[in-house]
Amino acid sequence: VDTHIAQILNALRQSGQEDNTVVVFTSDHCDGLGSHHWSQKTPFYDEISRIPFIVSWKDHTRSSVRDKHHLVNLGTDLFPTLFDFCGIHKPENLRGLSAAQSALGQPDAQSHRYIVSENNHHSGSGNPTDVHGRMVRSTRYKYIRYNKGGNPEQLFDLDTDPGETRNLISNQNTQDVLDEHRDMLNEYLECTHDSFPRYEIT
Repeated sequence: VDTHIAQILNALRQSGQEDNTVVVFTSDHCDGLGSHHWSQKTPFYDEISRIPFIVSWKDHTRSSVRDKHHLVNLGTDLFPTLFDFCGIHKPENLRGLSAAQSALGQPDAQSHRYIVSENNHHSGSGNPTDVHGRMVRSTRYKYIRYNKGGNPEQLFDLDTDPGETRNLISNQNTQDVLDEHRDMLNEYLECTHDSFPRYEIT
């Protein structure tokens, strides 16, 4: 991968386009590679759901900065980001936020309050199943809910538990956080017309 990236960057440099080109490096989902004793791509652990999103524009973007405070959803934010860099007005019906101002070092750059990932599971043979999941990621927490299964809800504090090993669903000290993230997911389901089951307060 590094070799091919270098070929692209060298071609930009040799063609005289390096100063006028925004380079974005990203990927599809990641794979577990044994983390959490998994070797697949279906859970919402960071090893699977947290993908690279690297933006570089010579003499404009910040160098070697890891931004942990601005949430980016590649599925909705890539095009608004590219439009912003190119000076193109984002169509009104296009969801997502631009990450360009964050990449350019603006301290007050707009960011999502939370982002959501979706997963519809497949069996070992590749056939779809009726198990579906949704994950809400805020700046500090990750909330996961499945429509069925033995562990339908999960809540992780990524500041104190970056390995996602302690499910806080039953922790009385985080019930307000849990309720907030349940509301976030319900809000997302409503605005996207997602048929995934809402959380009902009993």
